Amino acid sequence: MSLAWIVSGEHYCGDHGEAHVAYGDTALDAARSLDKARTSTFNPIDGDELADGVTVTRAERWDHLAPDGPTLAMRLADGWWQTCSECEHEVHHEGCEACAEERYSEEHGEAPMRDPVVLDDYVFCNVTCLRAWQASRTARKLRAQMAAHRAIERWPFVTVTRADGNVYVGRELGAVVTFTFDGNREGEWDDGKPDVQKGERPAFRFHNVADEARWHELAGERDVAWEVSFTDDDDDPACEIAYARTPLAAVLVAQARSACDLTEYGEIAAHVTATRAPQWDAYAPDGPDDVTLLAAGWCVACAGCSGHADPDSDDAPYVEGKRVWCSAECHAEHVARMAIHAAAIGVASARYPFAKKLKARDAWRYDVRVIAVDFSFGDKHRATWYVGDDHAEVDSVGLDEWNVLRGTP
Repeated sequence: MSLAWIVSGEHYCGDHGEAHVAYGDTALDAARSLDKARTSTFNPIDGDELADGVTVTRAERWDHLAPDGPTLAMRLADGWWQTCSECEHEVHHEGCEACAEERYSEEHGEAPMRDPVVLDDYVFCNVTCLRAWQASRTARKLRAQMAAHRAIERWPFVTVTRADGNVYVGRELGAVVTFTFDGNREGEWDDGKPDVQKGERPAFRFHNVADEARWHELAGERDVAWEVSFTDDDDDPACEIAYARTPLAAVLVAQARSACDLTEYGEIAAHVTATRAPQWDAYAPDGPDDVTLLAAGWCVACAGCSGHADPDSDDAPYVEGKRVWCSAECHAEHVARMAIHAAAIGVASARYPFAKKLKARDAWRYDVRVIAVDFSFGDKHRATWYVGDDHAEVDSVGLDEWNVLRGTP
């Protein structure tokens, strides 16, 4: 028969010790048994020996209780203290000193300690803690049951496998529902106050993108258009059209596109608004082009310069195809610049007949604006020729191949 031992060590937080009853033929066997059970906050074993600071003593009075060991009530009667399952105070067989101190009043003086309560595997300072724990547990069960009911009611094609009503959703206690759908696909749904207060689509989690796509297909949900208004980093008003299912998701899309901070602690920032824009739903997923936005009264980025095309400006915007310029003059400058770029590409093609994927651009060299032609050659090597230079700039890896193509040693 296994012998009873008390294995003692220091609690992981270092402010008090803790002890456990374990069974084994020897002290080391008992420590190994405790280590295997993983019920202690300290490590009882270090290699093949007891860990530093761990002591093991015999407890003959509990030999006959193997393998489960003494109950919580037995430990309290034996002088052990336990942690209250409700308030986490130290509970001794006389009661809870901390709870008695909290009931102290100047009128009645010191309050006596009340008898502790043991219920199954739980210990409580007194009946008040027990009732509070029972009320909290009932509330958790009710939250879980209601969340499961709401999930089935809203999405009849799901099968709820688990509901946990003891989790925080946002800043409030809520529930997480685990479910299966369409065979063996699985997902999770957060049911809590953010869904009720903001009218947002609740948060879901799936194992992979395919499961999420199938979920939206079965649920009949789709991305819709939102106008996300905010102040950019230059303190100028800005607005982005984003496609998503919730205001927060739309703000996250706009945030990634604009590189501005539009959220705070996982929620929409105070200076940001997301408004439904059903007039843009038909343009998903890319959104309306600049010509359409200009016709709707929006300011759009000029295709030729760093300015904006404003429908209310004295300089009428210039439209060609689906592109918009801030003025006819800016468009004319753009056309002239494109002609120069085309000529530069023609010259580069003549100089380097092996060049591929030529593209001209404006560039600055030593504070002088020049035309640069980027191109590739050979085995995906890159080079740049600045108009007027005698030589092109070639990446070092492709220099040998460049010399072969150019016929230079």
